[in-house]
Amino acid sequence: MAVDALCCLCQDEKESHHHFFFDCSYFTRVWQNLVSKNRVAGIPNNMGDVLDWLQGNVSWDSFRFVSLKYTLAATVYGLWQERNSCIFCAKMKDHIHVATDVSNEIHAFLSSRWNVKQSLQNRSICEIWGLSHRIMQSV
Repeated sequence: MAVDALCCLCQDEKESHHHFFFDCSYFTRVWQNLVSKNRVAGIPNNMGDVLDWLQGNVSWDSFRFVSLKYTLAATVYGLWQERNSCIFCAKMKDHIHVATDVSNEIHAFLSSRWNVKQSLQNRSICEIWGLSHRIMQSV
C-alpha cells in the first residue's frame, strides 16, 4: 500500500516527522484543545518548544508537571494512532473527538495517582480533570 505524500490529517503539506510534530494544523488543534483544558498560559504549540517550556516553568516533582507531561505523551500517542488509522484503515475522526479520547486517557492515568500533595494547585488540577480529591494526601 502506497502512503499518500500529503499528511492524511491536515491535507496541507507533505507528511514527515517534522511536519507531524511541529507544523500539522490538525495536531495543533488537538494540542490547543488539551492545553486549554490544563488552564496553563504560555504553553507553546511547537512540540520542540513545549519541552523547553516545561523545564523552565514547572517544578519537575509537582503534580502539575505529571499532568502536563502525560498530556504531551498522550497527545502524541493518540495522534499517532489517529494518523495510522487514517492511513491503514481509511478512517479519521475530527480533532474534537481525538482530543476527547486523549482527555479520557489523561483522566484515567491521573485517577490512578495516589498520595498527591495537598495544595490549591493540585486541587485545581483535580477539578480540571474531574478527579476525586481522595487522591490527595490527608493533612
